[in-house]
Amino acid sequence: MVHEILIISLISIMIFFSAVITPVAFKNLQTDSLQLFLRAVFPVLFSIGLIISGIFTIVLGLMSETFHASLGLLVTVGFAVNKFWLTNRINHAKDQFDAGNDAAGKKFKLFHFISVAIYILQIILMIFILTI
Repeated sequence: MVHEILIISLISIMIFFSAVITPVAFKNLQTDSLQLFLRAVFPVLFSIGLIISGIFTIVLGLMSETFHASLGLLVTVGFAVNKFWLTNRINHAKDQFDAGNDAAGKKFKLFHFISVAIYILQIILMIFILTI
């Protein structure tokens, strides 16, 4: 099924990014380069996720898989929240913290935690769609 291929592909992309790309970047790039790289790559990752999850959600809806399509919609919304809302707040808080605003460090940690929690929840939801 098309939706299964899309979901497996997206899970693979997300895990590869988390397990390989990000750790390699942290290990090998200087702080300025790392920041530029991550700020360029995360929006692309979230855009890819938004497109793929949107497509598999539509496919599930067309297949009358209402429950699974609803879960797919949650995954899609998660990518939209990360791309259009959280990424800007994370970057702004990080910039403010780097400029000496210690309170911004707490905001950065909170927004980053929410972003990671959404990301993990998306993977769990997609696995659930595949297995139930």
